[in-house]
Order: sequence, then structure tokens, then C-alpha cells
Amino acid sequence: MLPPGNKSVRGLLEAARPHATISFDPNCRTAISPDTAAAAREQAEDFVAASDIVKASDEDLRWLYPDRTLEESIEAWLALGPAMVALTRGAQGPVLLSRSGRVEMIGETVTVADTVGAGDSFMAALISGLAQLNALGAPARERLHGITQDQLHALARYANKAAGITCSRPGANPPVLADLGPLTIPSSVLES
Repeated sequence: MLPPGNKSVRGLLEAARPHATISFDPNCRTAISPDTAAAAREQAEDFVAASDIVKASDEDLRWLYPDRTLEESIEAWLALGPAMVALTRGAQGPVLLSRSGRVEMIGETVTVADTVGAGDSFMAALISGLAQLNALGAPARERLHGITQDQLHALARYANKAAGITCSRPGANPPVLADLGPLTIPSSVLES
């Protein structure tokens, strides 16, 4: 968000894009965001347009777009070009939006020990799930953009589980692959 780092990071994204999948989470911090929400919004939209996968919390989107619904915000971000936009809403659970459709589910039922790191765990598990679908890297960009509704649902369930596990542990203590197991979707989908 802050100069001069924002321009350096944007340059690195452009350099990586020809061979990598780009993910973005604005992780808005109102105390350090430049000037106004309008400036942060412009910066975030620039990064969204350069990304393949985007995740934001409901708090991020409410601060960036106080005059829009969460649904309007994720739809607008998807229109900027990423293959997928994920919205996390704490106990209300995630919403994933792609060109194949929309998936919404409630959060995992857990005894909350700490919420620090839940959003990062969600994003990490989403990326892990996409890796299991062989949908990462520039050569797989078409596959990522063609993600099916079944795959989207499996990814939402997988990332939701990861966030739930993180919330059930004290400290930012995310799950490992052994905690999550493999991404589970119909075998016919995995064969493609």
C-alpha cells in the first residue's frame, strides 16, 4: 500500500506473471493506509487486475467500499480479470466467485482459541488446493480460469477447514497438509 514499496511490489508481480500464478490479499490496515479509502481502493484495484486469485475479508471490503454490498464488490473485482475472488466472513464462512459460479458456505464450527492467521491459512489452503488441481503457474492459467463449480466448492470447503483449524489453536498456528488431507472432489474432475 505504501510508497515506494507498492511500486516495487507491482513491478515484481508484472515480472512474475509470465511464469507464475499471482495471488493478492489486500489485508487492509486503516492505521497505515495512505490518506483515504479512495487511495487504498485505487491501489487495491490495480493489484486485483494484475492477479489470478484474490482474497479479501468482509472488513477489508466494507472499508474499501462503504457504499456497496459485499456481493457487488466481489463481482466488480472478478470483472477486473482474476480467475477467482474469495471473500472471508469469519463465522459466516467464505464466498468464492469465479466465472463458473458462486459458492457460499458457513464457517467451520470450532471452539475459537485465536483468530490471528485464519485469513492467511484460508488463502494458503486455497492455493494448496489449486496446486492439487494442477491449476497453478502460467501454463495452467487457462485451467484456473476454467475452474468448475464442483472444484470451486471443494476449494471453498478445503480452505474453510484450514481457517477453522487455525481458529481452534492459540497463536497463528496454521494446519499442515496432514491436518487437512487431500482436496476431495469427484475423481472424474481430477483426471482432467
